[in-house]
Amino acid sequence: MKIALAEGPQYITQKEIGTVVIISVREYEHLVSDKPDFAEFLLSCPKADIDFETERQKDFSRNIEL
Repeated sequence: MKIALAEGPQYITQKEIGTVVIISVREYEHLVSDKPDFAEFLLSCPKADIDFETERQKDFSRNIEL
């Protein structure tokens, strides 16, 4: 357990197959903590008070030679 605290996860094998991993409580709590998905993260950001110009230019595009 001391090695898991000092050096990170420790793998326990049985018949050369990974069976158990010992990790610190801190790392375990980090792994199982509720984290918002990307959409929830974006929706939780403060709203910027910016007025975007939504009107598009009505000019025609120019011809280019391909």
